Amino acid sequence: MLAFINLSQGKGADALVLLELVNKFAPNNVEMLRALTYALVLENRGEDALLSAERLSKLDRSAESEASILLLRSRALLAQKRLPEARAMFRAFVRSRAEQPQ
Repeated sequence: MLAFINLSQGKGADALVLLELVNKFAPNNVEMLRALTYALVLENRGEDALLSAERLSKLDRSAESEASILLLRSRALLAQKRLPEARAMFRAFVRSRAEQPQ
């Protein structure tokens, strides 16, 4: 819970410490992994965020999560300054959101 509060306040480093600890004990917890990926993005750890997003996409194959994972990947690529790939991933995110029923 404290990690989510830290994330909501933009304190990625503080959240990251807690989320990495939780991840060691519950590596398949989808919500914690999503938060961990976001914290990694906030801390500009793009490569780690991409690896985390890949794990997340394997654990959570739901249609509702597809768009958020695409957005996380886009931001991770942006953190790595891989602009063309980040842009393409963001476009995939926009398409995915447009296809979701409202």
